[in-house]
Amino acid sequence: MSWDTKRDGDGDGVADWDEVVADAKRLEWEWGGDWTSFKDLPHFQMTFGLSTADFRAGKRPTKAQLDAAMAKTNAEKAKEEELPMEEKKELELAALREEVKELRGVVEDLKGLAPLVKALQDRASLAHVPPWAEPAVKAAVAAGLINMPEGGSQDFYRILAVLYRGGLLSAVKEA
Repeated sequence: MSWDTKRDGDGDGVADWDEVVADAKRLEWEWGGDWTSFKDLPHFQMTFGLSTADFRAGKRPTKAQLDAAMAKTNAEKAKEEELPMEEKKELELAALREEVKELRGVVEDLKGLAPLVKALQDRASLAHVPPWAEPAVKAAVAAGLINMPEGGSQDFYRILAVLYRGGLLSAVKEA
């Protein structure tokens, strides 16, 4: 999966990914983008000052470290909830603009499907019985299975033809 680390969906001049990284670092999380052996941009982890070797050796964060991390997370959440109403509105507006942009793309895609939809509609209801299906339709009418032979779909006439050719509809003698 590729990550668009340059996208600035809220239009504030700072890439959204950079904002996420800054938030994570503020919470004292380790970011895989800072690793020297290899980069793992979407990776974040809480280490509590412990190394991977420490964890493998069975060391775990203390209750005090866990409580401190939760307190910091809760404090950040509270700050976020304290955003001024104007800022909240701007964030919501930016999100709505992004949704509208995506929906416009969907609408354009749907407009491109219009010829296909028209072709399917034209195929769905035929004005006349196709010549290849006439014997099957006559047999279906004679058997009392249908009473309106005109206006069926291509698929409907195919099913009748298969039933007729398979001997499941009585053959109608030509007059």
